[in-house]
Amino acid sequence: MEQDPQCNRRKDARLLGTPQEQGGLGLQVSGISLMCDNPQVFRAMALASTPCPIYSIETGKLLVGREGYIVMRENPHVYIVGYSLDRSFWNTFLKIGQELPDVTPQENSGPTLSERFRRSSRPNSNGVEPVSPNNPEQQRHEHQCW
Repeated sequence: MEQDPQCNRRKDARLLGTPQEQGGLGLQVSGISLMCDNPQVFRAMALASTPCPIYSIETGKLLVGREGYIVMRENPHVYIVGYSLDRSFWNTFLKIGQELPDVTPQENSGPTLSERFRRSSRPNSNGVEPVSPNNPEQQRHEHQCW
């Protein structure tokens, strides 16, 4: 048998991020951070306007969104996973070396993008219940990597 590091990372991230009520540890940010250790995932998250979380030792807070991007711009070698693999992309994407325009936060009364696509335990539009981790008949085989 051979270990697949990518499979193990996905399984570990799932365990970390799954709510405790469903058998996980309930540590979503930790699960996301583990996935963000892959340059492709890190880039995909940035392109989706959901940059991987960055912890600021100075403020004791997670930096996400624009704050996260600004920190990445200031020290890309430290904060961008895979920066050395594709400097041209990251320099262009983050406008490194260019001045950023001032941005005023927009007031949005509707749900956020993540809220609109968040899973729920309610039946979907077809009336079908989502897969339950507490139902052994619906669970996937433990030895397979999904």
